[in-house]
Amino acid sequence: MIGARKIIYILGAIYCGWGFLNIVLGVYSLYSGFTLPGVAIEFQLLDTAIIIFISFMSLLAGVGMILLKWWGRYTAMGLAGVAAIVSGMFFPQGIVMAFINLGILYFLSTEEVKALFS
Repeated sequence: MIGARKIIYILGAIYCGWGFLNIVLGVYSLYSGFTLPGVAIEFQLLDTAIIIFISFMSLLAGVGMILLKWWGRYTAMGLAGVAAIVSGMFFPQGIVMAFINLGILYFLSTEEVKALFS
């Protein structure tokens, strides 16, 4: 059986990897001047900025979870909550991701995990 501490480290690594990858891709798309046909450049810049911000928060949550800091847990819970709501809007494909994020929220709110972060 995998312990809660190991699951936290795995989740932290996933958050770090996902955040870092999306930051690199977002910055590259800004640098390369990639544009979508038929979409105003202002909307593309805004979308890219939002993605880079969320990716930075994901990287921050991952580092905080690996270091077992309280702010890492809360940041990850906030990201999972927002992701669950957003994925739930893409019915039916997003329902799986909504349940995964709800599972992450449940796991991070258990007493055993709270004790590890205190």
